Amino acid sequence: MKRALAAAVILFCLASPAFGAAPSRIVSLAPNITEILYELGLGERVVAVTDFCDYPPAVKSKPRVGGLTNASPRAIAEARPLF
Repeated sequence: MKRALAAAVILFCLASPAFGAAPSRIVSLAPNITEILYELGLGERVVAVTDFCDYPPAVKSKPRVGGLTNASPRAIAEARPLF
C-alpha cells in the first residue's frame, strides 16, 4: 500500500500543473519509483537513488542516498534535486 501511494504521489507531482514544469533533477527514494520513472522515459532526470535500486541497469552508476527509512538528508541535498 505504501509503495502504491508513493508512486501515485510521484506521478501526481510530475503531472501537476501546480508545479509548472516537470522536475529536471529527481532523487528516487524507492526502487519501484525508480523503475516507474525509467519506464516513463524520465531516467535521464534521475540523479540519485536508494541503496536498494538495481533496475534498470543504468541506475547502478547513480549516487546512493540510503534507503526510504534511513535516507541521508545530506546525500539528497548534494544531489540537488530541482524543479
